[in-house]
Amino acid sequence: MIVPSRDSARSISAGLMLMLAFAAWPVGQARAAPVKVTGVALKEAANELQVSIVATGPVRYQTRDVQPGWIVVDVESAQLGMPSGQLPLARGLVRRVRVGQFMTNVVRVVVELSHPASWRLSTSPDSAAILVGIPIQAKGRPIPAVAVPAQLPLPPAAPSATQPAPAAAAGALSDQTLINLDLRNAEISDVISALAKTANINVVTDSDVRGRVTIRLINVTFEDALRLVLEPNGLGYATVGPNLLIMRKDKLARPVLRQYQVANMSADVFQTTYLPVIQIKKDQVVVDTATNSILVVGTVEEQGKIADLLSRVDLPIEKATTRVVHLNYVDAAAFIDLLSTRLPDSAKAAKVDKASNSIVLTASAAQLEVLDAMVKQIDTPLPQVLVEAMVLEVPTQVTHNLGVAWQTSTPFTMNFTGGSYPCCAVVTITSPALLTSLNTLVQENKSRLLANPRLAVRDGETAKMNIGDKIPFQVVNAQGVPSVVIIEAGVQLEVTPRVTSDGFVTLKMHPEVSTIKTPPGPNVPPTIATREADSSLTVRDGTPIVLAGLIQKNEINSTVKVPLLGDIPILGFLFKSVSTDNTQNEVIFVITPHILQKAGS
Repeated sequence: MIVPSRDSARSISAGLMLMLAFAAWPVGQARAAPVKVTGVALKEAANELQVSIVATGPVRYQTRDVQPGWIVVDVESAQLGMPSGQLPLARGLVRRVRVGQFMTNVVRVVVELSHPASWRLSTSPDSAAILVGIPIQAKGRPIPAVAVPAQLPLPPAAPSATQPAPAAAAGALSDQTLINLDLRNAEISDVISALAKTANINVVTDSDVRGRVTIRLINVTFEDALRLVLEPNGLGYATVGPNLLIMRKDKLARPVLRQYQVANMSADVFQTTYLPVIQIKKDQVVVDTATNSILVVGTVEEQGKIADLLSRVDLPIEKATTRVVHLNYVDAAAFIDLLSTRLPDSAKAAKVDKASNSIVLTASAAQLEVLDAMVKQIDTPLPQVLVEAMVLEVPTQVTHNLGVAWQTSTPFTMNFTGGSYPCCAVVTITSPALLTSLNTLVQENKSRLLANPRLAVRDGETAKMNIGDKIPFQVVNAQGVPSVVIIEAGVQLEVTPRVTSDGFVTLKMHPEVSTIKTPPGPNVPPTIATREADSSLTVRDGTPIVLAGLIQKNEINSTVKVPLLGDIPILGFLFKSVSTDNTQNEVIFVITPHILQKAGS
């Protein structure tokens, strides 16, 4: 950095005062605001990394060949409307990105690559954005996800008292680098220049900064050294963009008029929402709605705060885009519920088209990237499971005999888990003789096959099977209005499969068998005998599951009599016989899950 001499400093100060005087002219004398570079971003597209340079209007640019591995873009007739310096952008070949006010009307953007590579340059249709495209691969090698930035210098930035930029000088003031300085009878302007050179910042001194000082400073910060020099001599400083302006305290406190152009928001909003944050009073500001600008009367220090604040908040707003997303496998309403965990505001405004299983969403480009990532992760084909079920009713004495026979035949393994019904147990049998034995019982009329359905269901969803009768009967409410109630009786089975990653299937099962015990009568509902259970079990694909223990007791009364004589009162007992038979039947469910091939595979 070049430290200005005393004469040049006085010229610069005089020029600055002239600029402040012109700022007090009427609004009609102000020129149109220059184009500002307001943003630099890095994102990954399909085949390349893209560095976008965004401005507030059409721009002209040139590329410079500075050194291999650097992409240098000079945006001409432009001012920097964002923080200067190194940006937190590093990915793939891009080691780091830097931006600065290279000249008074030239903004320079430097993209440093890890090694030289081909690249392309283009502009948006409105010429308000410059796009630098860098390939994803270089010399056949994939680019790493993150690159480590190197410590390389940024091209020097020219001082600008009116440029809205971050207070880089304030950062220098907070620097903890210690300074040692020993001077005798030296000009104050020379001392300030020496401090500025040590701290590597821009300093402009007013023509009234005069006098001589003798100082000896050991291990002090730049801020402390500057205050020790300025305060005893009635001097002060203000930050103007990235620069320090030094003048007498009475001049710093003297109000001046400046105009600020607001580009990306309403000037009213900037006045009412942001200016109070830096203690700028309402009576100091006048809003010019015709040019969307503000005129502020304040001290030099206050003007520097306003310029810095405007550069930080007056950024371009990303435009929202409406997109229709078609979902192939997941339900659109369920997907919006999941989306609300990542993008709650966008999910609330999303609309569902049930006919096409699509959602209509309005969001920014960054939000749409999150949406695309979720669709890619969630909208995938689910496994499907074919559930084979065989429902048999077997007398309990037959099942007892079978139990003895199985123990003496081919060895098998059994797993017992308790059901919700007190008498029930869930049995998993891996013996191949199981289905053969049950089929033999059906062929020999020792058992009755109630149902043998096959149900295909997607992973996590519930399949229902109902084979039986629907019994209607009439009831009359308290107002005397009749209505019909229907009760179902028969074999019902609900199965919810869940496929694991290692080829197992977890089945949540609810079997139910119901029969009519007494038929309905006038205003009297039928009596239904029900046997049901709830169970959950994990088995390997193709392994049969046996649910047994659904036992029903039946009592059968039989009467044998001589016609006519058996109906005689009292004496009729001599001509008839009455017998009672108690039977028990057990309903057995044999459920075998088969994992089907995924759709689209």
